Amino acid sequence: MKQYKLTQRVLKIGDRAGVTLPAKRLKAMGIQPGDYVELTVTKHSPELHDAAAMKSVTQRLKELGAIFKGEFHYKRYVFDTHPAVKSRWIRLRTDGTQTTLTAKEIQNDTTTGTSEWEVEVSDLETTLTILEKIGIKPKSVQENYRLLFLLKEDEVTIDFWPELRPYVEIESSSAARIEQIAELLGFTKNDITGLNTQGLYAAKNINLDDVKELVFEQKPKEIELLLKGQ
Repeated sequence: MKQYKLTQRVLKIGDRAGVTLPAKRLKAMGIQPGDYVELTVTKHSPELHDAAAMKSVTQRLKELGAIFKGEFHYKRYVFDTHPAVKSRWIRLRTDGTQTTLTAKEIQNDTTTGTSEWEVEVSDLETTLTILEKIGIKPKSVQENYRLLFLLKEDEVTIDFWPELRPYVEIESSSAARIEQIAELLGFTKNDITGLNTQGLYAAKNINLDDVKELVFEQKPKEIELLLKGQ
């Protein structure tokens, strides 16, 4: 958070060209048109802005009775299928305690347009070696952080990825239920997207197919701010 000081002349009480403090407060301080005042302008970091937005979401989740299930740090290896299909890929992922092997396929960009088939495996490194032995080598390694909440039978997560702003993901039984939960959390239909993570990066002109390593330099600061009070 940066602070800047500047001197501003009061042109007219309440005039947008002058000081933007409420007129009542200016008059209470004895400030008149033509006076000079010193202002302190505070510039908030994007991290604080994002943390404030996500804090509003976590507060609403708490009010709705959601249960906080914890913070997860994921590491994943991504593989092409054979033959390679752009809308289909294999993922080997661990959160440090559980490791899964998943096939994912995108049928369309709606909120229910991605299908997946998943099994739990006992060891990440052994599974990685088995895949490499049969000629399937990872095309990239990725990491992300996730805060998980259970809202009755639905899952709501706050996801953190390198180069992306944190976002909320809702997993439910239907598109209608997803829209309902989103509205309860303060979002509108216009805020909802069916884009997956790859699509979100593409919207920032980042092609994940060209990124071999997608990792954080350090843990996102917003996470610690959000975890206070959980």
